[in-house]
Formats: sequence, C-alpha cells, structure tokens
Amino acid sequence: MLTMIKDANNNLDDEELERIYAIEEQAISHLEKRQYKEAAEKFEQVVTLLPNAVPARNNLSLSYYYLGDTQKAIEFAREVLSYEKYNIHANCNIAIFYRKLGLDNWVEKQIKEIKKISTDNPEYLYKIADTLGLLEKHTDAYKVYKKLLSVEADNTLYTHYAAVAAFNSGKYNDSIKHWKRLKQLDSQNLLSDYYINLAQSTGARAESEKAAPILTYSYQLPKEEIDRRVLTTQKFVDSNTEAAKDMLRDKAVEEALYYSIFLDRVLIRKLIFNKIKIGLMIESQDIIRKLLLSSDMEDEIKVEAIFLLDIIGAPQPYKVNFAGEVMEITADPLSIDVYAVNGEWEDIIKKAHMNMKGLYKGAYKRAVEDMWMAFIKYRYPNMPQINKIEEWAAALEYVYCRLNSIKKTQKELAEKYGVSISSFGNKCKQIMESIVNRADYAEPRKK
Repeated sequence: MLTMIKDANNNLDDEELERIYAIEEQAISHLEKRQYKEAAEKFEQVVTLLPNAVPARNNLSLSYYYLGDTQKAIEFAREVLSYEKYNIHANCNIAIFYRKLGLDNWVEKQIKEIKKISTDNPEYLYKIADTLGLLEKHTDAYKVYKKLLSVEADNTLYTHYAAVAAFNSGKYNDSIKHWKRLKQLDSQNLLSDYYINLAQSTGARAESEKAAPILTYSYQLPKEEIDRRVLTTQKFVDSNTEAAKDMLRDKAVEEALYYSIFLDRVLIRKLIFNKIKIGLMIESQDIIRKLLLSSDMEDEIKVEAIFLLDIIGAPQPYKVNFAGEVMEITADPLSIDVYAVNGEWEDIIKKAHMNMKGLYKGAYKRAVEDMWMAFIKYRYPNMPQINKIEEWAAALEYVYCRLNSIKKTQKELAEKYGVSISSFGNKCKQIMESIVNRADYAEPRKK
C-alpha cells in the first residue's frame, strides 16, 4: 500500500508534497475570489509537479472555462477522465462545457455517461443533480434529488431544489409537498409560502394554453418577485402616512416589507423602520413581532425593533429569540440590558443620579432612567457621539426639572457639571425632542 501511495505521488517526499499542496491552496483561494487567470497559473504548476492530482486538474479545467477558453477546459477535463473514467466532477463539467459550445448531441452522450455513475455520496449526488438541472433535464434531476433526500432528509437546500425540479417536471403536487417540508424544517424561511402558492396556481391552470414558468435552481425568490417586493417597499416608504397605513392592510405588502428588511438590513431596513416610527404605525406590529422571532436577524436589530414596537404603542411584553432562546421581555432597562451595548449610557445615568441625590423628592431616579431610555429608543441606532458624559447627565437633570416645574437654569446646571452652556443646551433640546410626543411625558405649557 505504501509503495502504491509513493508511486501515485511520483516518488515525491513529504516536504515536496507539502510545497505542492501550498500552491494548490493558493490556487483555490484565487478561484474562490474569481481571480481565474491567477488560479489557472497556480493549478498549472500543481499538475506539472503532480500530473495525477485529479482535483487540481478539475479546478484547472474550471478556471479555463471561467476565462472563456471552453476548448481548453474540455481538454483538461478529458485528461482527468484518462485517470478516472467515472470521475463525477469531470463528467458533469464536460456536459456543461458541451452545452456552452452548443454541441447538443455531445451533451446527450455525456448525460448517458453521467447516468451510468452509481454513488451514495451526497456531494457527488448533488453535483449530478445540479448538472442535470442546469442542462434542463428536470425529471432526471428530480430523481437524483429524491435519492439525495433519502441520504440527507433534513437538508433545506436539497429540499428546495427537489421542489424546483419537481415543479419544472410538471409534478406540482410533489413540489408542494417538498416546499411544505421546507417550511417544517425552517419555519422562518422566506421562500416556501411564495412557491407553494405558485405551484398551486400553476397546477390549477395546468390545462390552459399558458406555459408554466421554469424556475432556476437557486435558493431565493425569482428575480421578478424580488423586484416586485422591492418596488412595493419603495412605494410604502415614499407614500404619505395614511396611504402607507392602508398598504399595511395587504398581506402581500407585509411579506414585501419583511423580505426587504432581510434583503438589506442597513439602508432599506432603516427606511422602513423610520417610516413606521414617524407615522406611529401600530398596523406594522405583526411584521416587527415576526422579525423578533427570527434566528437569522442580529440581536442589535432586534433591540431596535423592540424600541420601535414600544414607540408605536404595541402591547408588551414582546417575544424575542435571543441566541436560540425565546423569551418575553419589555422595553424597559430592567428587561433589556441596553447598557451592555454602550457602557457610557449607564455612566450617564450614574452621573445624573449622583448629582441629583438629596435634591429632589419622589421617584426622580426612575424618572431620569425613563427619560434616558426614551431618548435611546427614539434615536437608536443613530445615537449621537458621546464625548462628555457630564453634558448628557446635566441635560437629563435640566429636562427632569423642566417637566416637573422645578426652577433650574441652564447656567446653574452647566456650572454644577462643569460643562459649557452651548453644548449642554443642545443635549437638552435633543432629549426633549425624543420625549415631548410620548404619552408618559408632556411639555409644560408656556405661561
């Protein structure tokens, strides 16, 4: 056995082999980064030093294909087959290459060769199924995907692709069965409901003259549906408040907004959240509550969503999935450790409490905390930069005094906290803006 291995490695010692493997790793890195010219050069080095390095030769073949040299890609794939007649990657790749060149007869011959290959290896089965799907042999692809699911029954990707293959084969009931299975495996996926409805409607009009669509083998919605949802979201954001609220009565709009939040968690999500916040759209709470239960959404966004629900007046507590554990929480600082997001926020509260101690009666500590939380909820995640905690603490004390008709001037508090009146006054204005329209605060009437 050792002799066979040494012969297979061209009698190279371990140090030489390690050097070759290092070059191959560099080549793979280039291939993954779509640097095909660099990848081809590195794989050429590998197969020159180690001619029977089959994976490297397959990857070299792919590199040339992506570079547009399909003839050379075929040449290297055939060389692989000279070492391994039933190499799955080479056989499947050659079929794709023939298709690229429009050699339909050769494609059919190659498909026959692929069908001769027997395997239970999931990776190989997927390669075969994927290739057959790309070659529009959907019935054959479906058979392989079903075999693949017998090996890995809980794989969401394979379940969806099996459904696509069934749909493209005209087996609409089978496709619905697989998409329902996908929903069982991942209740929060963004695909199954849409595709189930599509399969049901397509199956219902199967007898009509209108041709059924052919779905692509990709784990996402069709491009047309993505475009429709994005345009719906844009219309929602651009509409006035009343029109946007009316739109939220449509289930399809809810689905579009929910999908768009996941599509772009920075820009589009912020536009949607701001629209809901400004319009106090309680009608949107189902979308936000659903988002809180998603295992694929970042915790920071969930915290912002909790604040948003509180601002629009959605009843508490809220069910949230944090690190796989569903819990009920409220939007107050005792329920959410928002100070863990930024330790300075807690330092501001402590500074205000320390400077207000013994000067005020009643639950002034809780009132100041509520004001600060109201500000964080209103501004989060676009919080202003905190350069000096004394300025914010002074502003909290001033706003507390103003809301409770306690006579304190900005000059007094600026001197007390050692801050300038101008910077401190700006902070007061920001805090007042965040709470003036909330039910738990009211700006004192001017006399």
